[in-house]
Amino acid sequence: MNETNVHVVLDPIDAVVEEGIRLKSGETISIDVLICATGFDLSWKPRFPILGRNGTNLQDQFKVRPVGYLGISAPNMPNYFVYFGPNSPLAHGSALPAFEHITTYMIRMIHKAQTQGYHSFEPSKQPISHFVKHADAFFPRTVWSTKRRSWFKGGKEQGPVYALHPGSRVHWVHMMNELRYEDYNWKTVNSNKFAYLGNGFSLREVENKDVTWYLDEPEAGYRSVIY
Repeated sequence: MNETNVHVVLDPIDAVVEEGIRLKSGETISIDVLICATGFDLSWKPRFPILGRNGTNLQDQFKVRPVGYLGISAPNMPNYFVYFGPNSPLAHGSALPAFEHITTYMIRMIHKAQTQGYHSFEPSKQPISHFVKHADAFFPRTVWSTKRRSWFKGGKEQGPVYALHPGSRVHWVHMMNELRYEDYNWKTVNSNKFAYLGNGFSLREVENKDVTWYLDEPEAGYRSVIY
């Protein structure tokens, strides 16, 4: 970028003409070779149909403005998770630790579904609406809302910032550590939601494992609330 034979042109392309490229300003740049990129899709729409409840297509839901729950799930999409959906920590440092935290979140949700007799779960519409409102109220005081065209706003100069998490990296980690199960609609396999309790015995007892493990680690139950 700093070489003498390299020139950065910020003026948008108006048309490709016989002589080369004509810019919006009217200037024409003569060229010998034009290399076309495929472009960067800023719509957040999936590349293929993803059908949810009642045939809802996620491509249609994300057509105007993509909204989801904490960047990992979407309305009308039961048992659906995604990495780095709308309002994710995309400008908050390395992606690898974020992937790990998101994966842990997913595993905890799946564990609850498998062990407590649920066949499906999906985020409720009200928590999603509240999360989006919170994000929209947060970003106007940040540099991300500056009147500049960016992919954080879907390629627009002005508008809501829906690419990023409304907060710091540590803030996001703490949010993901504390699952809000109440924000989901849960559907049980059995008409009685406590049917998963079974015959009243734990696998520890059936498999002759240690049944007094809690005496050796009395503080183990408090670890989940320590950041």
